[in-house]
Amino acid sequence: MRRTAVFLPVLLIIGLTSCAASGQTRAPSPKWTVGFWFWEGSEVTPESQGPQIDSLYFQAGRIEQGLLPFNVRAENWFVGSQLPSPLPQAKEYWMVLRYETQRVPALSAIPALAESFKRIQAEARRRRVSLSGVQLDIDAPTGSLREYAAFLREVRKVLPNGMQLSITALLDWFRDGTGMPEVTKEVDEFVPQFYDLSDSEREHRGISIGVTQSADLRPIAARIDSQVWGARFNKYGKRYRIGISSFGRSGVVSGGSLQVYGDLHPLTVGINSAFSLQTERTPAKELLLKYRAIRQTTISYATFQVGDLIEFVMPTSAAVRDAYDNSKRMGGYCAGVIFFRWPVPDQEIALSPDEVLHAIGMSRADVSAPLVVAKDGGCVAVECVDLHLFNVDGQANSRLRYTLTSSVPFEYFLPEKNIPVGLSNPNELEIVVPPFAGARHLYLGRGVTAKRSEFSVTKER
Repeated sequence: MRRTAVFLPVLLIIGLTSCAASGQTRAPSPKWTVGFWFWEGSEVTPESQGPQIDSLYFQAGRIEQGLLPFNVRAENWFVGSQLPSPLPQAKEYWMVLRYETQRVPALSAIPALAESFKRIQAEARRRRVSLSGVQLDIDAPTGSLREYAAFLREVRKVLPNGMQLSITALLDWFRDGTGMPEVTKEVDEFVPQFYDLSDSEREHRGISIGVTQSADLRPIAARIDSQVWGARFNKYGKRYRIGISSFGRSGVVSGGSLQVYGDLHPLTVGINSAFSLQTERTPAKELLLKYRAIRQTTISYATFQVGDLIEFVMPTSAAVRDAYDNSKRMGGYCAGVIFFRWPVPDQEIALSPDEVLHAIGMSRADVSAPLVVAKDGGCVAVECVDLHLFNVDGQANSRLRYTLTSSVPFEYFLPEKNIPVGLSNPNELEIVVPPFAGARHLYLGRGVTAKRSEFSVTKER
């Protein structure tokens, strides 16, 4: 999912924004929706299943190609697809098919797509899932958009009755002189995505990333100029939604090179005194954390030398709120936003759905009140529970202290590795969370008591 940005001449802005000039036909106001992408690895947990959302775009599979064994020149197309189970509650669902290669698939892929559509639709009906349509996630080169339009025209012919067609869109597609007008004629909606821009995309005007020379790990989100982009998008007269990031990323700079990691977390580094911390904010209001090693240390399997740098790009409530507000100002044919993504539990830096909805004013749930959950550990001779702390304030800019109280004294407590928790007295656990921990849920460890206990938790700075 790669995206782009471009410079918009001032003349195009006039009369093309949602505040249309006098004499123009005012664009309709489509129903505003808020959705999430439910991608590979995303999972529904009791803690993540909050209020019902408007739209869920779930990754159903990938479009792939190979060579037929009896003909080295013939392409054999595969579309692996399935309906994830379970799915978060939503008013409407869209199946998403991703093509990883940056080119337009051949028309010979159409039969495999048609079969995939029918298979998912049948499963959705069986499970009573309201399937609104199909979204194709294809990063076609800008110069191939007319070819992409022809491909989409054929895809429409094999869509099951009642199914709509949506596409994700690179921002570079919307510069002047591309084949985007032809593309938009073939779809029911398009979704421009304002994150993870390429080098060439970042050079264009009309968008701001704000990477400093000292930042080796690129920011993810791009700040949205609603006036510029609203004019660009509304001129097609077609429904669109805006893709917004709500996830983070980590990387290590060592020996002058950057390596991106998927299993490094700010909490793990923040509790290690071998690192000093420097923070920055991007124009899109993401947070950049830079942990520099001041002495040699080891984290898990990796050893860090003096001067090595661990960097994190962290989503924030302010970044999500700013992107949402600017999307809504586009007016015209803008029908809502989609957040990428519904998180992978305990494995990535991401805002929870509740945090996102709270940030944009769509949920009144108290996302700051800590919650302790005790799960039966299955012991026979003693009472043992696995203790989980939820609603940790992972965006706090100062150290937080949580006190977990047991109504029965602990016989003993087995802390989870790399979690800052310990017994402060027989009835209490103390959890000290470093600034910008990035975690909403902590598995603390296993507690053993002589008899069944009740647990409570309080938070103090």
